[in-house]
Amino acid sequence: MSEKTVVLTENAPAPAHVFSQGIQKGGFFQVS
Repeated sequence: MSEKTVVLTENAPAPAHVFSQGIQKGGFFQVS
C-alpha cells in the first residue's frame, strides 16, 4: 500500500479519489 501511495503522490497528489477508484477496479497502474 505504501508504494502505491508514493506513486500517487508523484503522479497525481490531488485526485486521490480517482486513485482509490483505480484500486477498487484493480487497475492501479492504469490510473497512474
